[in-house]
Amino acid sequence: MKNLTKIIALAISAMLLMNSGVYAQDHRPRSSRHSHSKQRTAPPQAPRSRIYSTPRQHYTPAPPYPHYYKPGHRTRPLPRGASRVVVDRSSYYFYDGFYYEPFQSGYIIVDAPIGAIIAILPRLHHQVMWRGSPYFVVGNTFYRRHPRGYIVVNNPGIVLWR
Repeated sequence: MKNLTKIIALAISAMLLMNSGVYAQDHRPRSSRHSHSKQRTAPPQAPRSRIYSTPRQHYTPAPPYPHYYKPGHRTRPLPRGASRVVVDRSSYYFYDGFYYEPFQSGYIIVDAPIGAIIAILPRLHHQVMWRGSPYFVVGNTFYRRHPRGYIVVNNPGIVLWR
């Protein structure tokens, strides 16, 4: 019986020592030991030639919406997931806040047609209360709730930016 208790005690102490040795190897806090929180480094790259390098101060951040997302920009394919909207027997296509109209052999971005009804508001919308009524604003386009979704309305007189 004494030998059995000695063996059990040795096994438990060996397991505790092994576990504390593994823990001692990693001195980071517990929350940062998970694989999803480890910082990843980029793979090493070959050095670039000085001819093609650009000084750091010449970089400018990209605007949130590139300049070509303005009315008048032409595009050949529609974005994947664009939906068809009919307003006064005219066909438009809608995708994430932009309205496209067929033009020559492609499409052109146009201002939102008043009366267009969409099912879901775009990602970057915000709500504005005006005289007790909620309006949803995307860029310069105003929406109101409608039984079938949201309808494009005229600006009720709200000044958003100065």
